[in-house]
Amino acid sequence: MLPSPFGGGDQACTSRRSVTVPPDTSRGAGIDNMASRPPLVMVVEDEAAISMMLEGVMEDEGYAVAGPFATCASALKWLTSGTPDCAVLDTVLQDGSCKDLAAELSRRNIPFMVFSGNPPETNTIQEITEAIWIEKPALLQTVLDGLSDLLVEPRRRQGSR
Repeated sequence: MLPSPFGGGDQACTSRRSVTVPPDTSRGAGIDNMASRPPLVMVVEDEAAISMMLEGVMEDEGYAVAGPFATCASALKWLTSGTPDCAVLDTVLQDGSCKDLAAELSRRNIPFMVFSGNPPETNTIQEITEAIWIEKPALLQTVLDGLSDLLVEPRRRQGSR
């Protein structure tokens, strides 16, 4: 078992292998289509322990996971043929700022939330100013609540958790 990198020791995760969900353009057809299949969440996180934890918890809660993606380039490449129902992204990845990724998600009306070690008041990326912002470390339940908010009310919202 690995201790939770989220703080609070609220859950632990066994080692998992990373699986990238193949692109499926029918996935992001909106909340009405989710009754027949699990919601697809794009996970964009470059810290391996955190991405594995997010992937494991989301799968345990019944979500399908696209990624995790450690770079903006790989996430943007996947988006050329795939559409998630929502996304969780860090603000800075291995290849830099997630500005272009956030802009593409917004352009396609894909709701997303930020899960970052940086506080929201330090944000300089215009494309994420209205996103739900969860600051690391956070309880896993807080992340799951944020996902639920995105899927019930599928749009970006201002504020933090």
